Amino acid sequence: MGAGRNHAGGASALLVLLLSSLFVGVPAAHAAFTASGQSGFRVSALVLQPPVASITASCAGGGSGKGKNRLNIAVSSVGSVPRANAYVLIVTDPSGTSYTVDPASSGYSNQSPALGTWKYYVQAQYRVPGTTNVWKSNTANPLTVVC
Repeated sequence: MGAGRNHAGGASALLVLLLSSLFVGVPAAHAAFTASGQSGFRVSALVLQPPVASITASCAGGGSGKGKNRLNIAVSSVGSVPRANAYVLIVTDPSGTSYTVDPASSGYSNQSPALGTWKYYVQAQYRVPGTTNVWKSNTANPLTVVC
């Protein structure tokens, strides 16, 4: 009786049992992520108006350069601009090189200025605390002096 049995059915059952035991011991990789978050995206734009400033400029004799001129640009007063926390005097020489000067100092002076038209204006700034970000006022029509 035992010799006449078909062992193919028992072998396949054993194979199924063996394979299923491999999957039972190792859990399937399932992941569920339920965390969510929101953040406000803050963007701002600050428009600073150009300040009203009282500036005098001259380019006259007494220098040591080619034309023997001396360039002096002095700021005697700067009007307040809302939200501005700094002011600078921007001076641009005839070649386009700009110099930034604190208007509270003695201004800008050059003993041997390049010959041509120099431009200058006062700019209001908002320097963002704790960063290097600077909001700058719109550039007013610069004033000029010819050397």
